[in-house]
Parts: sequence; structure tokens; C-alpha cells
Amino acid sequence: MTTTNQTRRGFLGLLMGTVATVALTGQVEASPRAGGTMVIFVSADDCGPCKVFEAQDFPQFAQSALARTVKFVRVKAPKSAQAFQAKYWPKEAQPYLSSFKAAMVPSFMVVSGGAVMSVGAGLRGWRDQALPRLQQLAQA
Repeated sequence: MTTTNQTRRGFLGLLMGTVATVALTGQVEASPRAGGTMVIFVSADDCGPCKVFEAQDFPQFAQSALARTVKFVRVKAPKSAQAFQAKYWPKEAQPYLSSFKAAMVPSFMVVSGGAVMSVGAGLRGWRDQALPRLQQLAQA
């Protein structure tokens, strides 16, 4: 089991990701399956849509069976303009930093078996891209 600090915040951007299980108040436990599926969620303290994701979308996802099959990695910066600076990225997410074409928050990236499967921005990036891709990967 891997434990990743879970924090809340964000920026008026578009992209978000999730993967994990358990509490929204502190720690999120994730147990990725072999080959590993990971969601990288990029957020900032000044991000309104990030706060919406954390209050509405993430709790619903965290309660799902799908969440237990994915590792959720949160990137959190104090300001939106800093969210894509390597110093805010956890070690396991750093190899994927250059895969983000647009520096927007919230942002979501789905990685499976080391390959980038989906990148999206904003709440729609989560709802229309990342989450459906996770569901698709779970069925494969």
C-alpha cells in the first residue's frame, strides 16, 4: 500500500485526475494493480475548480470500486502559476511532467503501465476524459 498526502485546492483551469481510496481529510491509500494505473491530479491552492472537484467529484470516485484499482497522485502548488514546477511534483509523477502540453489547473493524467493514456483539463477533463478512460482500462 502506498500512502499519498491528499490536499485540497486548485486554480481556475480545467484538468484533473484521481485514483485512490479512503478519506478526503488526510491520507489516501492506493493499491495499484500489477502494471499500475495512476492518476495524476494537478491542483493549486488558488484554484476554484480544483476545490469543486475535491468537494464533489473526488468523494464520489473515492467510494467506488474503481478507486481501489488505481493510484491517485496529487500535485499541489500554492498558486496556479506554480503548479507545473517540478519542486511541487511527487517523485512518482515527475517523469510525466513534460507530457502536459497545457499548464492548466486542474489537470488530470491517466497513466497505465508507464504509458500516458489520457490528459485532460478542468472538471470536464476529469468527467469526460480521465474517468471514462479509467473505466475503460478497468474493463480491459
